[in-house]
Amino acid sequence: MLNGENDVSVMAENADESQQRLKEIQIILHHSQNYDLKKLQGNISLWENQAVQVRLTEDPLFEMTENTENGELLILSDDSDLCKLCFQRKIPVLGILSTEETKDFNILPYVASGLEELELKFLIGIWQRFQQLPWDIAITNRCRIRESIESDLDSFYEIYRDPSITKYMEDLYQDREIEKVHMRDTILSGYRFYGFGVWTICLKESNEIIGRAGLSMREGYLEPEIGYLIAAPHQNQGYGEEVCRAVLSYGFEELGFDTIQLLTRPENTISVKLAIKLGFLYQNTVAVQGMLHDRYILKRKNMVDIVF
Repeated sequence: MLNGENDVSVMAENADESQQRLKEIQIILHHSQNYDLKKLQGNISLWENQAVQVRLTEDPLFEMTENTENGELLILSDDSDLCKLCFQRKIPVLGILSTEETKDFNILPYVASGLEELELKFLIGIWQRFQQLPWDIAITNRCRIRESIESDLDSFYEIYRDPSITKYMEDLYQDREIEKVHMRDTILSGYRFYGFGVWTICLKESNEIIGRAGLSMREGYLEPEIGYLIAAPHQNQGYGEEVCRAVLSYGFEELGFDTIQLLTRPENTISVKLAIKLGFLYQNTVAVQGMLHDRYILKRKNMVDIVF
C-alpha cells in the first residue's frame, strides 16, 4: 500500500560492514576434471577486473575448513563432501552440479548448474547471505535502498511515532520482540526465498534512515504490490517518486515481473497523483480490511522513463 508523502537477529548490526568487507573477498574455485578451465578463463578475468581475488586449486581444501577465520572466502566446488563440510562450518560455499553426474547437495542453500554463466554479483550475494549482510537493492541520486536489518528497528519506531505515517497504513507491533520476529521472518522467507520484500531507505550522504519501500504479495492477487513510506521531516522533497522508480525498475528488470500493482485509499491524493505520474492505470476499487482501496496496475512496457 502506498502511503504517499504522508504516507533479523539474522543480519549483521552494521549495514556498512558489507561494503567494507566486499573488497577482501577471495573466490576459491576448487576444480576437477569436469571443469573446462579455458571456458572459465573469461569469467575469472572479469571477476578479477572487478577487484575480487580468484584462486584455482585441485587440493581438497579440507584443512582450510578447519580455519575459523575464513570469513572472506567463497568456495565454489563440485565436491559434495567438501561443500557439506564448508556449510557445516559456516564457510560460504556454492555447490556446482557436474554435467556428467548428479551430486547430493541437498544440505546446501545455493547450488549452480554450471560455472560459465555465473555473474560476480550473484556470487557476492551468496557470500553476503552467509555473512548475514544486507544486499543493496538500488542506489538513486540521493538514496540507498537496501535490505533491512534488525538494528533499523529503532529508526523505524521513531519514524512511526508521527501519526501521519499510520494514517493510511498499518502501524508497527507495539511489542518490539514481536516486530523482531516479524523482521526475521521477512528476511528468511522474503529476501532469501522470494528475493524481495520491504526494504530500508537511507540517505546516501549521511546513511540516515528516512523510510521504507519494497514489494510484497497480497493474498488473493497474483501481482506483486509496491509500497513505501517517507519519514515526516523528509516528505514533500521528491523522495517518494525517486524511491518508487528505483523499486519499480528493480521489480521489472531484476526480478522479471511483467505487472506490478498499487493499492491506495482514494482520499490519499498524494499517493494517487504519484501513481498516475509513475504510469499506473486505475483498474477497480476493492475492499481491504473493511476499507475501500483503489487498485492500480503498471505493466513493464508502460512504465514511463526511469530517472532516479
